[in-house]
Amino acid sequence: MTGMLESFNSPSICAFDLDDTLVNSPLDRKRMSREIETLVRKRIGLPEKKEDRWSRPEILSDVRSAAPALEAELLKILRDIERQAMLKAVLIPNAKEAVEELRHRGLQIGVMHK
Repeated sequence: MTGMLESFNSPSICAFDLDDTLVNSPLDRKRMSREIETLVRKRIGLPEKKEDRWSRPEILSDVRSAAPALEAELLKILRDIERQAMLKAVLIPNAKEAVEELRHRGLQIGVMHK
């Protein structure tokens, strides 16, 4: 049992979320939702929602069920908007140094992005 606890005390991997952790980007999530909502309304319709807007996960879930062929087009819209934002992304101060230090200490680094 001691060996198992020791492994928890010395991690071998560190995972970061990309946006707002390692980089700042002008990713416009509202634009993403607006654009895919508009396309879905035109193509297959979308029930009215009383509060605010449909979220991206809600729209994608409905599309997967009702019109799976449309999903690829929606994902392309999302990727295009993300790529535009990444072209303007800037490293958060000390992010590079922090990652380098963790690597120097032997940790594997993972970076996730939704």
